Amino acid sequence: MSQVKLGRAVLSALVLALAPGLAEAQDQGPERVAPVYTASEIELVEALHLARAQAFDLDDLPENLCAKVMAAATPESLELALGILEARSVPELADEAPQILSLVQEQLLLAAFAGCRPGLALNARNTYLARLRKEARVQDPEAPVEPAGAEAIMLATGAMGRPEDMQLLFTLAPERPRPGGAFERSLIRLLAAHPESFQRLRDSWLGGGDLRVSACISAVTQLGDPRALAFLEDAMRWSESSRTSAAAAVQALGRSLDPALNESLGLYLVDLLDPRLPTTCRAAAMALGRLGYEPALAPLVGLLEEDDARLREAALFALHRATGLRFGEDSRPWRIWLADEAEWLRTDSTRYFRELAHPDPAKRASALASLAERRTARTKLVARIEPLLVDPEPMVVIAACRALARLDRVEAVRALIETLVTNTKEVDQAAWEALVEITGLSLPSDPRAWRTAVMMVRS
Repeated sequence: MSQVKLGRAVLSALVLALAPGLAEAQDQGPERVAPVYTASEIELVEALHLARAQAFDLDDLPENLCAKVMAAATPESLELALGILEARSVPELADEAPQILSLVQEQLLLAAFAGCRPGLALNARNTYLARLRKEARVQDPEAPVEPAGAEAIMLATGAMGRPEDMQLLFTLAPERPRPGGAFERSLIRLLAAHPESFQRLRDSWLGGGDLRVSACISAVTQLGDPRALAFLEDAMRWSESSRTSAAAAVQALGRSLDPALNESLGLYLVDLLDPRLPTTCRAAAMALGRLGYEPALAPLVGLLEEDDARLREAALFALHRATGLRFGEDSRPWRIWLADEAEWLRTDSTRYFRELAHPDPAKRASALASLAERRTARTKLVARIEPLLVDPEPMVVIAACRALARLDRVEAVRALIETLVTNTKEVDQAAWEALVEITGLSLPSDPRAWRTAVMMVRS
């Protein structure tokens, strides 16, 4: 098929998909002549048909097709890509009929926006959006456009990964976003692309409506990045209808590497432990267990005495998760244990703290091993143990690293990173193992890599 014929076929398929009423209008006037499509536009359509033939799921998308589409990216081909996304239809090619756009083909189109020059993608998107608003006879640059066009723009915007476009997503999002729809998927891509997007989300969501907030919570839950915890705290504080789902998302994401954020989250979640609101109470209890927030232990033990069996189950799950202990649903053993822990901290702890300064390295290491078994006041214990990371005896430093790993507090991360600068292989190994245990990150034993990762996670 010649380029002229293919160009006409492409235009015909897109026009019919985008404007079904055009056929009737054509009967009333002279025949319209289709323009000749460019080589880059034809390459785009060819790649989409090849993707349908060669790839059956997103993991199968051939790299050569992605490279081909990105290499052929032009203003015309990118605007054509947006038209295909809007129509959800791929034009015919040679003897192949038009196709309903598949997820694999959509991924290929989005790869073009993600991989081409940023200015090129931005200009194509803005030009297409301006045309949509002009055709809708809307002068307000932030006014909504037709749903199909808005979805196409959102998908391309998510693929471009520019944090400054977060507000545009909210402007284009429908009041009732579909679960797993364009708004949610675009949020996931945008958040994954740039750390600054998490702060932009915090600045953009308020006033967006309960259903948009719900889509945001679903997106960050799927992404699984703890940098979204600050947004989830905002959602719990300012969107009453979102508190349960936001608390459940905190449980899914786990704790932050920022101790101050964990403390702030824990304080608010404890306030949500209200048995009169059982669904929210259960979600908050399980989130507190995942955070390991120690001030919540006594309120959680109190929930074991509630009549609601589901509340008792959630509280027990949280207590098991936070302490590692395996007492049952009876609150009495838990209360006895909490009292014993408080008494130990008030009286016996001073003996172990003195032994941390004992002249005998074996005594210092033994005290570290004993302190590592405590399940309360762990932040205070971390502060006592950290000075031993610079002990002159390597065996004591190793014991300190292992104790911090057992205490499992993010407050120890920075000191452990600095311990990686030692020249002792055994100490480096112990510090690295402790960092992996506490953070869940899998990084080499390089302090620069750990500093960068912690800075990114806290940003």
